[in-house]
Amino acid sequence: MKRFLMLLSCLVFMLCGCSAEENQAEEERFSISKEKQEEYKAQIDEVINSFYWNYDEDTLAYYDSHIPSENIGGIFDASNESGYNLERYKGREAVVYTGDLYYFNGEKAGIVYFYFAGNNVVGVCYSPVDREEEYFSLNDRNLFKSGVEFKKYEDTSVNERSYNTYKVSSNLYEGFSDIYNLHGQNTYLIAIDGNYIKRYSFSRSYFSMKNNINIASLCGLEPLSAAMLENGETAVMVGSHIQSQDDNEGAVTVVAEKIIFLNENFSKTDFEIDLTGSTYSSVARCGNGFVAINDKKMDIYSYVDGKYEKSGSSYINVQATDFKEVDIDGDGMYEFVLTDGKDLLIYRRKGTGFENIWRTNISVESFYGYIYTGDLNGDDVNEIYICDNTGTAIKYIVTPKGLVSDNEEINYGNRIYAGDFNGDGKDDYLFVDDVQEGSITLNLCE
Repeated sequence: MKRFLMLLSCLVFMLCGCSAEENQAEEERFSISKEKQEEYKAQIDEVINSFYWNYDEDTLAYYDSHIPSENIGGIFDASNESGYNLERYKGREAVVYTGDLYYFNGEKAGIVYFYFAGNNVVGVCYSPVDREEEYFSLNDRNLFKSGVEFKKYEDTSVNERSYNTYKVSSNLYEGFSDIYNLHGQNTYLIAIDGNYIKRYSFSRSYFSMKNNINIASLCGLEPLSAAMLENGETAVMVGSHIQSQDDNEGAVTVVAEKIIFLNENFSKTDFEIDLTGSTYSSVARCGNGFVAINDKKMDIYSYVDGKYEKSGSSYINVQATDFKEVDIDGDGMYEFVLTDGKDLLIYRRKGTGFENIWRTNISVESFYGYIYTGDLNGDDVNEIYICDNTGTAIKYIVTPKGLVSDNEEINYGNRIYAGDFNGDGKDDYLFVDDVQEGSITLNLCE
């Protein structure tokens, strides 16, 4: 009995000792005052707002640490590019705040880091969701997917192209939906204008309208999207604009019904593809065939034995209104540039499908019209042009981190429609000074 009581006493002592140690550890756990937390949070909010990011306040946490003594994962570079010289404080004690960082569209971008030394923030950077051990500046808004590389990147110091300028009388203020050099001889542009599809050819220094087809008179439907194909035919997605019956007064729904084909002479063929029962939005050239955007999928059609057959379908998670196939960096592999009017996206082939490698992460109505690509400065890398919702061109260039806008030489109302108009292998462009009051000039590369 006495031995049992002694063992029991020892056990109680051990438990009491553990409890005391836990209480001591709890007391020594790092904490800062509520006032200091509010002071730090005010600085965090100011920085986040100045860079136009969002973050989840509920995920905000802090801990006691030391500022790294080395540029691990590029943390010093990232912070410096954000405007904070973190390297200056390397090795010092700091309060570190972390939180979930979000794009404008609500998609998570990664984890944001704030380093505080004393009363002030001295370092800022973030780690993307797919690169936990790499750090980037808050200026690096839209990054390529991890592992994505290009053969070349835009060199803004290069300006090897000279252009001859001509006035254009054609009504191409709204641009053209597609451009294609047929059989290495004639270059054609096509444009949708109401119920009509117009085909222009280029000769010397001017455009002439070769065809002006009333699609509604051919099939009783409106042209919604069109693409010139490798074999000389033109695929035209046709359908109707239907007034909505719900509470959205004035809302119009576009319903695609089929794809018809115009031959090389721009006459309608007998072949067509039925689209009823699905939600299609656009058609675009791809390889020796075309793709039709079906809701958030890409239906792929190949030219086989004199006709087009569906050869596959790939989920892309966006209902694109325009799609362009282009080799951006000259490596012989195509990229696919898409827009749904809300975002600009780039895909690459992966196996039998497509993989998204970059996007703008806006997800509100932001873009207008068609996508254009061209190497206008002669650095062997294509730039991408698309208008914002004011009708002003945005120029996107490829950098090692991702695409960035470069609009220093573009003024409000300017539009740029790029393409190789004369088939000489050098890209040209149409320049619209102002859609409402200005004129169109052709800039033909020498």
